[in-house]
Amino acid sequence: MFTKKILSVIIISVIFNSILFGQSNSTKVIAKVGEEEITIDEFKKRFELVPQINKPNKSEEALKAELLYSIIAEKLWAQEAENLGLDTTNVIKYTFENLKKMYARDALYKKEIESNINIDEEKISKVFLRSRKKLNLQFLKALSINEADSLYRLLEKGESFGTLLNKWNSSFGKDSLFTISYGDFPVEIEDELYRLKVSEYSKPIKASNGWYIFKLFSIDEIPFGSDRQVSKEYLNLKRNLEQTIEDELNRNYLVKLLGDKSVTTNGYLFWTFSDNIIEQLKRKKEKEGIPDFGDIKFSSADFSNVESEIGEDSLNMNFINLGKRDIKLKEFYYAFAYEGFYSNSINPDTVRAKLNSRVKRFIEHEILTEEAKRQNLNELPEVKNQVNTWRGNYLGRLYEKKIKNSVEITEGEAKQKFEEEADFTSPMQVNIFEILTDSLEIVEKVFKCLDEGERFQDIAREYTIRKETKENNGEFGYFPITEHGEIGKIASQLELGEVYGPLNLAEGYSIIKLIGKREPVVKSELNFEEVKDTYIKQLKNMEILKTKIDKTVELANKYEIDINHKVLQSIKVNNLSMLVFKNFGFGGMGMAMPIISPFYEWVEKWQNSQQDLP
Repeated sequence: MFTKKILSVIIISVIFNSILFGQSNSTKVIAKVGEEEITIDEFKKRFELVPQINKPNKSEEALKAELLYSIIAEKLWAQEAENLGLDTTNVIKYTFENLKKMYARDALYKKEIESNINIDEEKISKVFLRSRKKLNLQFLKALSINEADSLYRLLEKGESFGTLLNKWNSSFGKDSLFTISYGDFPVEIEDELYRLKVSEYSKPIKASNGWYIFKLFSIDEIPFGSDRQVSKEYLNLKRNLEQTIEDELNRNYLVKLLGDKSVTTNGYLFWTFSDNIIEQLKRKKEKEGIPDFGDIKFSSADFSNVESEIGEDSLNMNFINLGKRDIKLKEFYYAFAYEGFYSNSINPDTVRAKLNSRVKRFIEHEILTEEAKRQNLNELPEVKNQVNTWRGNYLGRLYEKKIKNSVEITEGEAKQKFEEEADFTSPMQVNIFEILTDSLEIVEKVFKCLDEGERFQDIAREYTIRKETKENNGEFGYFPITEHGEIGKIASQLELGEVYGPLNLAEGYSIIKLIGKREPVVKSELNFEEVKDTYIKQLKNMEILKTKIDKTVELANKYEIDINHKVLQSIKVNNLSMLVFKNFGFGGMGMAMPIISPFYEWVEKWQNSQQDLP
């Protein structure tokens, strides 16, 4: 009969500065790293909005210092990455461009939508009282307004509702009731129904399948619970009302902004793009044995393959015209890849329909971005600071990857080193459950399930995409901490039963739980061949760490660091042990702040180098 759209609400959403952090002293600088600064605002967010490794034997001051030095290392790496031109690749260029656009649109949303959400307490109280009532109704249905008006005139002349009910709705008896609760119908209809007194009837009300006249038969009062329950219900109702107003403001704003825009697209390029996407979906489905209707999710390799197939000439052609501006297929394609793509069908018509929706959404976002730039919202300090934080994180990770790739240990070098040592010490071994996903939405679901008490391994069995461990509930089995990169490093620092994540890996987002730990063991009288693979990995990780330390110290002396320890000590932080997501205005979701892997091992050598200076 009547339907009301109910939007799902993300459980963990962004906590805005004004609520969580306040504004006083937020721009005060803790440290200067070359041309970059670390403010209280950035530091507190990066401490509180991403999980910190639980270290019960360490003080809060030590944890703060470790995070600060990890951020400093990231900013040193980022500046060197920029100096080496690592920020000039198409992937990096368009990634940051899309990031800037998202934050600009978000600022526009706050200005045009969020700032206009006004709801007075009287209205909330009125709606709250309505929510405590269930209405028992009878109704007359007519197929046209003329029939409905005719019925209404008969009622006005004194005809009983029951008599008309028997004549017009033969399938409903006089005593049959239809019960509604607050929120079942659209607001304008509920306003009519909740104004009725018992035995009163409404004027004809239009619905999607006809016209209705309702009579209020009786009211069931819902008893109030405890003060705590009433307060919780009141706040939930207030949030729902605000969401309703927000949705309406959003719809009206988009109609006003987009309504008179003239946009054209190049049909030939759309077919070129879609044909290549469809072919890659088919190849991936066949190669990976994905069942019919199973999700086929594009990896970075898939996007690269499609980009190569389309070709540079086509990518540089104009794809969309927004009136005063042409957009090349390349710009759209990198935005498309940035958001990710999956399909559970390889049917060409189905895939093209999905891709067409993505093109429409891209056009909408571009028009919104233009409006944000017209209002100079992209120049707001909070927008530029957020973008700069993410940019530094991306570039820092890029430089760290460059360091790792520069380290190679040959079998000959490993054998020589092995023969020089009297004994072989096998590294610590750990066992973990892991959930690997390429979706932030799944990351959110995982943390929600954990909060609700579900077992980690049960969640892993449902959601992890790592094929090697899926059938074993995400369990790795014991492995040396020198293996599996960042996973092994972080797992070595966890306590048994502790959950950490997500780690930002090349394969996606990884959430781990430590379930076993074996300490290093010294073994004598082993030959090289017995331990070769493990030993080479161990040596390589040691060399990577040494190189990272040496390079970071070198960069610290090159770019110079100035730390205000008094400001650092004065900062009050809370280890919230939660991952906070940000919902971007006009669409999009991401982590509120970038995750940073702890790296402070360089500090002692850097401090010693400072003492050696004349």
